[in-house]
Amino acid sequence: MKDWNEVKKDKELLRKVEDLVNEAGDYYDDLPEDICNKLNELTGNNWEPISYGERCSEWWESPWSLEQVVYALFHDGEFPDKNKTELY
Repeated sequence: MKDWNEVKKDKELLRKVEDLVNEAGDYYDDLPEDICNKLNELTGNNWEPISYGERCSEWWESPWSLEQVVYALFHDGEFPDKNKTELY
């Protein structure tokens, strides 16, 4: 897993992950391997497609924002405290 303090400084990395989260949210439990592999590479995770599908669809169907979902991908799937106002 990558260090969040370094990750949040890398706006290009965050933008790439946001784009993939948007794309992955459309698949839920049928996430293509190439998207999974890209997310694993960018986040430092070693997740299966279903894990990303579940997390990435959260911001479409729940009170979580896109930024909170991206945060969770860099924190072992754990969402931030909802009181946090600035994630990156």
